[in-house]
Amino acid sequence: MSKMIRQLVTCPKCGTKNNMDLYQSVNVSIDDNLRVDVLNGKIFEYKCDKCGLKATMYYPFLYHDMKKRFMIQFDPNNSYDELTFKSIEQSNPMQGYTYRIVNKPYMLIDKILILESDYDDRVIEVLKEFLKASNNSSEIRELSFALTKDNSYEFICINEKGEAIGIIPFNPDLYNMIYDRFYSKLKDYRHYHIDTDFAEAFLNEVEL
Repeated sequence: MSKMIRQLVTCPKCGTKNNMDLYQSVNVSIDDNLRVDVLNGKIFEYKCDKCGLKATMYYPFLYHDMKKRFMIQFDPNNSYDELTFKSIEQSNPMQGYTYRIVNKPYMLIDKILILESDYDDRVIEVLKEFLKASNNSSEIRELSFALTKDNSYEFICINEKGEAIGIIPFNPDLYNMIYDRFYSKLKDYRHYHIDTDFAEAFLNEVEL
């Protein structure tokens, strides 16, 4: 079940305090409408009752998908205690779960879509590094997994400022090649942060 609290939030424009519904956890297997609200950012929308300001206000919460068996802690302030997350993992009676922590909004969407699609996000992150290298662009800092209008997948190229600067199609055959090459080494990695830094460190450790 999802958990929500109502909290007073100060308007950044006029200083008025308004109530805002903040989710502490979202269980999309029980409240399936919240999945769309997370993916389109509606869950972070704020509106001031006095001046009418509309803004996006990010806050930490736990995303839980019981059907696909994964939990993602969204941590925009980089302040989440991993020991707390480890205790959640250890106390969960359901087996075969994936546990991740992300700190940027596009990373949250990226991780949800990867884990929903039954791809291994560790393999995806390594694949991203190969794609960045093959595109030979110093402007690309991240590649974000995304769903297209025709329900296929692509990577959105993100620069250092967090801006989208291009698109690279997702190639399942290339994913399978990376999987066959590296999964035997990747499968034992139990990190909560599976991202660019993880993939770079992994590739520095293995023989290509």
